[in-house]
Amino acid sequence: MTRRDELMRAVQTATANYAAAKERHTYARKMAALGMGADVFGTCNLEARAYSEWLRATDALQNYRG
Repeated sequence: MTRRDELMRAVQTATANYAAAKERHTYARKMAALGMGADVFGTCNLEARAYSEWLRATDALQNYRG
């Protein structure tokens, strides 16, 4: 596997992780709005971490000069 393939796979993984974290955060907000117990701040932090990981992965792919 070439370096570009590794970077592309990292971007795909980061994108999937970010989408899942964003969905979990959305559901937690909806549950909290309905008065159910939900860890909104925890899911917000997970989403922020996943977004940061996605930014690093996409930046590495864009800056790759192979």
